[in-house]
Amino acid sequence: MSSKEERNDRVPSVCSDVVPVIPRSMYAEIVGTELTYHRRLRKLTQTEVAAKINVSPSTVSSIERGRMLPGIPMLFHLCAAIGISPTTVISVVDETLNQ
Repeated sequence: MSSKEERNDRVPSVCSDVVPVIPRSMYAEIVGTELTYHRRLRKLTQTEVAAKINVSPSTVSSIERGRMLPGIPMLFHLCAAIGISPTTVISVVDETLNQ
């Protein structure tokens, strides 16, 4: 028996507790949509938000369009600049993906 076959023997072929892999683009789209919604609700421009957190307006635009998924620190900065809790965005992501 080869070492590859031995490794495969140790891995169950079917696991009912496997979490599905969700593409980053899906997360990015949900996060971007939620940030855009709250920014517009507060009548802020992308330029105003960008200036508050010292990034370019094109960075904010890329995130809002779902082309870029912000890391945790950036998400926290964006939320602070918009005036919402990061939990607001994360909750929507969770609810959307678990429908």
